Amino acid sequence: MDFQKLIDGILPTACIVSVKKISEDRYEDIRIVAGNKMFIQMVEHPPFTTDPNVYIDKFIPNSPYHMYLPKTPDFEDICFRTAIHKKTVHTYIHLNVCDMWFNLFFVPVDYEEDDTCYCIYLTEPCNVNDINAASTSSMTTSNDVLKTCIKLRGTQNFKKTINEVIQDIREICGAEYSWTRKTVNAIF
Repeated sequence: MDFQKLIDGILPTACIVSVKKISEDRYEDIRIVAGNKMFIQMVEHPPFTTDPNVYIDKFIPNSPYHMYLPKTPDFEDICFRTAIHKKTVHTYIHLNVCDMWFNLFFVPVDYEEDDTCYCIYLTEPCNVNDINAASTSSMTTSNDVLKTCIKLRGTQNFKKTINEVIQDIREICGAEYSWTRKTVNAIF
């Protein structure tokens, strides 16, 4: 398969990722097989670095992914689920460095070579308000859960944030107050 031709036809920042399958629940060796012009530009001239001297001389196809993207278990797991189990994944990420939100899409490619499977990873900036605007009533709950998870994950003061989350839940449910274990124990 001509991966470069495939990825060049995608407009947002995108690349082809390969995942070597050991078994149905194990993998190794995740690589960036090819990248489109936007991906290569981002890799060779990172826009969100605080160090102006950080750059990569040249993108080299079929290199380990961590040469160009942060090495994280979450990214690896999503690539594994997408490439090997053929599950399409969409998620969001917030970059504190530039205070921007990004849509992340992982799409399986119906092609395998021996024990290697493939997926397309693409990303594009988005406005957090667009997340709300795109929600339908059936998706509103999952959107609220996502916002809560993001709040909790990024907190420096868990107690304060959990109180904010409880307030959010009360507003979502139209409740005047909420019961906590402490409240229930005090009553009984």
